[in-house]
Amino acid sequence: MIAPGWLHFGVPVTPGDQEGRRLAEEELAKSVYQNAKPSVAAQIWDWITKTLSDFINGLHGPNANISAFLLIAGVIAVLAVVFFFVRPRLNGKAAVAKTDAIFDADKPLTAAEHRALASKYATAGDYQQALLEQFRAMVRKCEERAVLTGQPGRTAQEVAADASGAFPTFGSALAEAALAFNRVRYGHGIATQDGYDSLRQLDLDLAATPPKYSLTLAAPR
Repeated sequence: MIAPGWLHFGVPVTPGDQEGRRLAEEELAKSVYQNAKPSVAAQIWDWITKTLSDFINGLHGPNANISAFLLIAGVIAVLAVVFFFVRPRLNGKAAVAKTDAIFDADKPLTAAEHRALASKYATAGDYQQALLEQFRAMVRKCEERAVLTGQPGRTAQEVAADASGAFPTFGSALAEAALAFNRVRYGHGIATQDGYDSLRQLDLDLAATPPKYSLTLAAPR
């Protein structure tokens, strides 16, 4: 009996190393295998759990003392990193946030008291502190007139922006005053008598000017 033409009987051929590798790669590249392959996250999680399990098992083995020592050393190392690196950065951020405030004194001073301090420093030739106290006097006077609300931590730029809504004609002067305050307090700028006198005059001008409240700034009742 003769086999049909579409049947072919031959001796099986064993592929070589390179051919076998190629056939295996093609087979494994099929979607049925790729879909069954665990995700990267799953592989990482498996590695973490295996490592942790091996470590815990090591605590009960003959090297338990060494494993316990390594565990304690690791905890101490983590605490050291937190203490020497993380904590100073957090404290630094808190310090920066605190020094950004305009007022330093724990006990609030009135505008008149700030003006008196400014005059005292100016008479002594300390225009650095005189300028700072004069700016604080101007801000406190705005708060006393209900032009500004007392907000702890408010910056000089915020004061200038808010006060400009009530005194629009002095917007540029207020912005320059805020820059001068920051330059002297944070930038180690040098204050002069002219700078102090200009800020003192601005304080007097604002005190003599009725505020014009914008739509975003409610007038006091």
